[in-house]
Amino acid sequence: MQMTRLSVCTALALVLAGCRASGTVVFIEVPGADGRDTPVADQAFVVLPYDRDSMIGVIGAPWVASRPDTIPMVQLLDTLRAAYARFLATPPAQRAAAKIGLDRERNAVEARLAPLRAAQHAWQDSAYRSYDSVTFALVKRLARDPFVDTTDATGMTRVAPSRSGPWWVTATAWDATDPYSEWYWNLPLTGDTLRLTAATARHRHRF
Repeated sequence: MQMTRLSVCTALALVLAGCRASGTVVFIEVPGADGRDTPVADQAFVVLPYDRDSMIGVIGAPWVASRPDTIPMVQLLDTLRAAYARFLATPPAQRAAAKIGLDRERNAVEARLAPLRAAQHAWQDSAYRSYDSVTFALVKRLARDPFVDTTDATGMTRVAPSRSGPWWVTATAWDATDPYSEWYWNLPLTGDTLRLTAATARHRHRF
């Protein structure tokens, strides 16, 4: 039986659709210790059926005014960051002595950081104590469970949720050039490829 041009095009489209891999390729790449962009292997991330940042914003809104000032912590972390940068710039022959100095300065700063961190963590425990119950109820209503995935040796993986609907990828990765900061992503899972890079991340202090 002779096929019309329209039916041929339709059949071809169905074949191509069947051959095309489903889901979104998630690729994670951040600056390595040498400053060059490097794929992140074996990096775990969470796929959520809701926007995590929006949920945190709504739940924590009533507590914003009572949050302890973060400026003293940022200043102390900047001090540690500068000390670490000076250590890295030290010639190899002087590294042993420089390490002793770095440890001494780090111990002194960490002692001042400890009570500030404790205050921040206590505030977070109060401000977000309802997070688990609120998001559990939301997930139940949406009938879409969060799940975890991990990149392969090339920093990639294909994510294909079993149910349609809006999804977000949430991940945190260490900054190899700064032990006191991290890369954080909370991005919609859309398109053929989702790139988690320094350009799409929020670079934040590790309190």
